Amino acid sequence: MVGYLTNSRSLLHFKAAARTRAAGVFTACLCLGAAFLFTPAVSYFPRPVLAGLLVFLGLSMLREWVWDAFFKLPLLEYTLIGAILLLMVLQGLIAGVAFGLLVASVFFVYSYSRTSCIRHNFASSTHFSNRERPLEQIALLKERGTKARTLVLQGYLFFGTSNAVVETCRELIETEKLEFLLLDFRMVQGLDASAVLSFNKLEQICRSNGVALCLCGLRPELEAVLRQTQFLPRKGVKVFADTDRGLEYIEDGLLEVIGGMMLATPANPADAQAAIGASAILAEMDLRRILAEQFTPAALNVLIGYCETLKLKAGTPLFKRGDPGDALYFIERGRLSVLLRLDDGQTKRLRTFGAGTVVGEMALYSKQPRSADVVADDSCRVRKLSAENLARLEREHPEVAIQFHTYVVKLLSSRLAAANEEIRGLL
Repeated sequence: MVGYLTNSRSLLHFKAAARTRAAGVFTACLCLGAAFLFTPAVSYFPRPVLAGLLVFLGLSMLREWVWDAFFKLPLLEYTLIGAILLLMVLQGLIAGVAFGLLVASVFFVYSYSRTSCIRHNFASSTHFSNRERPLEQIALLKERGTKARTLVLQGYLFFGTSNAVVETCRELIETEKLEFLLLDFRMVQGLDASAVLSFNKLEQICRSNGVALCLCGLRPELEAVLRQTQFLPRKGVKVFADTDRGLEYIEDGLLEVIGGMMLATPANPADAQAAIGASAILAEMDLRRILAEQFTPAALNVLIGYCETLKLKAGTPLFKRGDPGDALYFIERGRLSVLLRLDDGQTKRLRTFGAGTVVGEMALYSKQPRSADVVADDSCRVRKLSAENLARLEREHPEVAIQFHTYVVKLLSSRLAAANEEIRGLL
């Protein structure tokens, strides 16, 4: 074909099965010979043959797109092809191509708007943050977690898809009486101004229903769009760097956590002020109150006698990767994070342990070196139970050791059950 950049990819060569580079070389040699060596002979070449080639190509294209397409394409798309062909005959090639592009764009927008941009939709009763919590708090999260929802969004957000998100959130707020709503943008490719208008509407719905709206996973370009349209910053909208931080904030809100400790809601409203005043005392809760439901009083006294008290300042490592797994630690106050050092020198938070939890038990039982660093986020107080003291406890007080091992089994089974629920919620 005249003007085509690659002969081997033209329709005529494709029909003739000449699809290699040799076809292009042969065509170039033939044209060179006709131009300089066999110019008089070209005039004797039968013109009907050349016209027949064009007619053949045209009829083959009509057969492919008019007859064969009828049996392959949906009726709507086949009707579009017929309309484009008719418009080309009546108005010309440019008009037909322009009409086809316009209608195809409309069909794309319509089809894409029907595709769900919500990748995952899960409640805080089944999907938890990486912050490790006591068993009693986990039980309460499973009970109250239905009041919080996380929606993982995907694709490109515009008026068609964002409106579906708003309607889904409205239904969840009305049917489940939500208190927290977290939107995860880490899989969103982009958004436009029309999507921001929908999020303005969602923020109004959340504000009128007393729902805390949270956003996370915003890439710089997405956050820039939200700031340019003045959706951010906004008093009623919380923004977090990742899903884990957002889920932790929601869990603290569900548990009414103050200073890392859980406060129960007073049954009598008159006692609310007294409960707030007691928060400082609760923040100093000791190991006895943490483990009271897991051990008998006598066994708890014995267990504490075998533990060593350690105090850590913020930023102090409890242990580092590669250290021997010769002890486990009860966290009595403060928070510690499990940090994994990456190849580029940065660190990634794998888990955070708060008061009332246990850290380091896996390496103690498996006799393997520590697999990550554990560092204090703030001032902490922990109780250390070394492998040597645990062995002595098993010899001198086997009944207390049985209660201790039972507690660890409950803890590990709770973590495994939570992981299974998270995986099930993502399927």
